[in-house]
Amino acid sequence: MTPMREAYAEQFGDDLLFMDPGSQFDHCILGVAERCGFGPVVVYDTDKVIAALLNEGLSEEDALDHFGFNIAGAYVGEKTPVYLSRLQE
Repeated sequence: MTPMREAYAEQFGDDLLFMDPGSQFDHCILGVAERCGFGPVVVYDTDKVIAALLNEGLSEEDALDHFGFNIAGAYVGEKTPVYLSRLQE
């Protein structure tokens, strides 16, 4: 576990789910969100995740498709991370 993930686990519990087994998207983490009746979940910045996919060599269309279907569209239980999108200026 990376130092960043260890810090989040120490503060919010070690059952947090992260996007990938490595640290490829750790720089995209905004923090942790909580709501009544649910445990904490990791929050990622959508734009940063897509930028990371583009940096891997995916075209913009492929990056958006991959994000929508394989990342944001993947439900892996109550601890599934969430993705924050901001209004575009």
